[in-house]
Amino acid sequence: MGKAAFVTFKDSEITLSMVKWSAIRKVLLVLGRKSGIISRFSPTLFVPSHECAVYDGGPRQVFQKTPYIIFYFANKNTAQMEFEKLRGTLQNYGLYGGLSKYIRQNIENRNIGSVDHVNFREELLRLTR
Repeated sequence: MGKAAFVTFKDSEITLSMVKWSAIRKVLLVLGRKSGIISRFSPTLFVPSHECAVYDGGPRQVFQKTPYIIFYFANKNTAQMEFEKLRGTLQNYGLYGGLSKYIRQNIENRNIGSVDHVNFREELLRLTR
């Protein structure tokens, strides 16, 4: 299952891209954890079934930039429900306000994990130009 959404907030565009984890990827994560190559806490305490990447920009950013943040979901139902919730939150509050609100609301949800991929120095320079 692949899914994409494009959100506009004021003058900025935000792209969400959700994909299902393949069996090979799941097996590699489990084997990597067992062998100690990958931390058993990374990226989540569970083996994800889906991931949703959030990009700062339009659809072309998916192939040109690293995601701003990636959320991992434990199962299909959680992934579909949270994708829609995330899209609505970003549409109403923008990238920065929306992500902080979404993360605060889901801090206790054990079916969601995330990895932050922002290079803050690069982002700060871009925003201050």
